[in-house]
Amino acid sequence: MGSPAELGDIHVEVTVHEPSVDAFIASLAPETEEGEPIDDAE
Repeated sequence: MGSPAELGDIHVEVTVHEPSVDAFIASLAPETEEGEPIDDAE
C-alpha cells in the first residue's frame, strides 16, 4: 500500500459509434407511459 503502481498510469480512449447514447439509455431504462419505474415484483 502506498507504493506507485508497477506499470504506472494507463490512459485509454474509447470511441463508440453505435448505439447512440439515447438508444443505450433506452435499453437500460426503457421509457414508460406514466414516467414511473416498472415494478417487476407485481
